[in-house]
Parts: sequence; structure tokens; C-alpha cells
Amino acid sequence: MTGAMEESPDVMLARARSELGHVTQAHSRLFGLDRADRSTDLQAGRIHFSAEGFPPASAAIQIVGSLNPGDGTWLWGWDHPSVPVRLRAAAETCRRHGETWALTDCQSRKVACTPARAWDHTAIARRVHGQDGAFCAAADADVYLTYGTVTVAPVALESGP
Repeated sequence: MTGAMEESPDVMLARARSELGHVTQAHSRLFGLDRADRSTDLQAGRIHFSAEGFPPASAAIQIVGSLNPGDGTWLWGWDHPSVPVRLRAAAETCRRHGETWALTDCQSRKVACTPARAWDHTAIARRVHGQDGAFCAAADADVYLTYGTVTVAPVALESGP
């Protein structure tokens, strides 16, 4: 998003937070993403959502980074040993944004971080990379992801008598 890269850091963050909140609400209504079971396939680079009352949905993912709750550190996806290279683009875009604005948190491989700040990093990465949404997958470390266009599996129509 060219315009996003031209905004001041404060304006960018405010817009990124606001947009992510609106998108999350919309995707919850449309696809049931707020209550869906999720599974991530790193090999395919996709996330799959399944919520009762909604058809299965999926989207391509990018890994922004991970937050280690034990030591309060963030490790960016652009230099994370567990992140496949093809899933680092959103984090790389965020790093370039950090270089433009001299944001050391975006340029340093590993930084001190809180969950709120991890969401800020993710919201900015979603915005500057043009992704549709974001979420956090809990594991040994909390993994923050962005995702692209959500596709819904076709619904089988019941045939008449």
C-alpha cells in the first residue's frame, strides 16, 4: 500500500489498529472467524477456518513474528529460523517500512515486546502488505499471522425429490 508507507508512524499505527478492528468484526460476521476452529498448514502457506453454521473457509498466510511470553521478546518473521522464506513477505514489508521511518522495533531481529505491541506490529504488517486480516496462534510462542483473501468452500445444494 503506497499511501500507507507515506504516512507518519503515529497515523499509520492508528489507522492500522482501526482497520484491523473493523476487518476482524466483519470477518466474524461473514465467516464466523471469531469462533472458528483454526488449523495452519505452513507447507501450503494457508490457514483453514471451520465454524458451525458457516462453510469452511481458508486464506493464504504470512507470518509476521512470534512473541515469547516467557521472556517478553518478539522475533520477526523476516529472520525467524522456523518461518519458510515464502511466508516472510509481510514481515519484510514491515521491516522496509521501519527503515523508511527509522523504527528500530521493525529493523531489529529480536526486541522486547508486550502482547499489545505484538498486535501493533501485526496490524502494521497487515496494512502495509495489503493483507485482509490477522490473528494470533497460540503455541510455545504466540505466532502472529496475517492472511489474504478468505475463500469459502462451495456449499453443496440439496437436490429435490
